[in-house]
Amino acid sequence: MKRFRFPLLAASALLVLMACSSTDESIKDDLKNAEPLPVNFGTYVNQSVTRAGTAGDITTTALLGTAGGFGVFGYYSDNVEYSGNQIPNFMYNQAVTSTDGTTWTYSPIKYWPNEFGSSAISEGIDKLSFFAYAPYVAVTPSTGLVTESTTDNITQLTRNTATGDPMVKYIVNSSGAGVDLLWGVNSSGLPYLNQSRTAGTTIDDKITFTFKHALAKLTATIATDNSIDANSKVYVRSITITGFASKGMLNLNNITPNQPLWLSYDGGEPTYEGMTFNDGRKDGREGTADGAQANEKNQLLNSTIIQTNTATGGVTNSAANLFSTTDLYVIPSGGTENVDVTIVYDVETEDAKLSTKLSDGSTPGSSIENRITKTAVFGASTGFVAGNAYTINITLGMKQVKLDASVATWGTGSSASPTLP
Repeated sequence: MKRFRFPLLAASALLVLMACSSTDESIKDDLKNAEPLPVNFGTYVNQSVTRAGTAGDITTTALLGTAGGFGVFGYYSDNVEYSGNQIPNFMYNQAVTSTDGTTWTYSPIKYWPNEFGSSAISEGIDKLSFFAYAPYVAVTPSTGLVTESTTDNITQLTRNTATGDPMVKYIVNSSGAGVDLLWGVNSSGLPYLNQSRTAGTTIDDKITFTFKHALAKLTATIATDNSIDANSKVYVRSITITGFASKGMLNLNNITPNQPLWLSYDGGEPTYEGMTFNDGRKDGREGTADGAQANEKNQLLNSTIIQTNTATGGVTNSAANLFSTTDLYVIPSGGTENVDVTIVYDVETEDAKLSTKLSDGSTPGSSIENRITKTAVFGASTGFVAGNAYTINITLGMKQVKLDASVATWGTGSSASPTLP
């Protein structure tokens, strides 16, 4: 199974609840007859920082969406360590919310296990393990399917009866702004496994998650290398970008610190076929050389650079966004896959002497299809890495197509450290 590298976004808060690996008689003595102690969650949020080359830091806004906050899975494993073969029997997709980004609450309140009284039946220290993701989505517990109909973004979570690590299924949005999927870790970049109440634990102590980007962010622009004659226009027919997965399943129990653990959508090894974005023309060609592809709707391409029912300027020497939404969130390969860009575009020239028609089906002229593939190189890394923001600037020329690719750290900070009361 592949393990993906992930840049550290920020130093996370100090872990205040330490795991106990064996029975400690002094702790048991101190906790005898102790009052029930709620599990609290808190969030650690770096101050937002703006600097050249940075795509933007995670702030509390990332966790305070319309649905609100983040979701937590909690596993009670009695006096043995978490092994990945339990069900979420302590918390299932528990919504943790905040109105100010500082105080985080949830309901119903859960309490740390404390079997050290005179009638205790456990000889070891009981353990809880916590996993978190954001933004929170409501699901039907028995199926894990999101309650709002959707074909992209977060589509499904682990069922409440499922044995094993908690999972989040995700499909890259092909029609609009996507969801920035985050997952929570401790100060070591790993999940909170085998946490126990200690004699020094107070109500002010919290399980504090540092949230990391599980995705990479992609921005692209397109332009011609010089001015186009007034009788000609350049239209994008389709663009294919590889090197990322269009859908996958995020295992919240990541193994390598600060690196997201992506699987395929059905749980196997992920593939990075990327996606093709079409112009939606109604002539059946849709960017294919042989014209065999069925009609499709436009997927995310900027309406100003494609042929539509309304007259557009097409691609000019002024750079325009390639996508209708500024950013595209993609499932990264961890830098292991090349990013190849294949663009199909038409150069159309009005010419009244010709019997052939332009793509509008009525104007006489010539329409020449061009198809070119280039590999984008982002400095030392050729592939998408979670937490990075990538920019691809495409320049269409009469002799060649140029790609100018760059990468920047997406965020320097963690979004939040939630605490379980």
